[in-house]
Amino acid sequence: MAKRKRKTTSHGTGIPPGAVFANPRQQVPNNSYCPAPTYYEDIEFKCIDCGKREVWLAKDQKWYYEVAKGPLYATAVRCQECRYKRKHSGKSDSGN
Repeated sequence: MAKRKRKTTSHGTGIPPGAVFANPRQQVPNNSYCPAPTYYEDIEFKCIDCGKREVWLAKDQKWYYEVAKGPLYATAVRCQECRYKRKHSGKSDSGN
């Protein structure tokens, strides 16, 4: 068990390798009993439009949650190509 725990953390920092530290002071208030994330990890998802597998990078999550002030529990659902097509076709997110 100790070996497994050592393998999943990065040099005693308590976060997995490849993760990016979060700054909870820069995140929007989440109005939840759950604590805000202290780090971001790459998340794999499937695009809802084309079905392509994509990865939402930790550094992109940091930008979305801390700079763009996106809601903390929102996740990526469209690949970059489909987001670009949707943005330039004039469709809005409310029309799904």
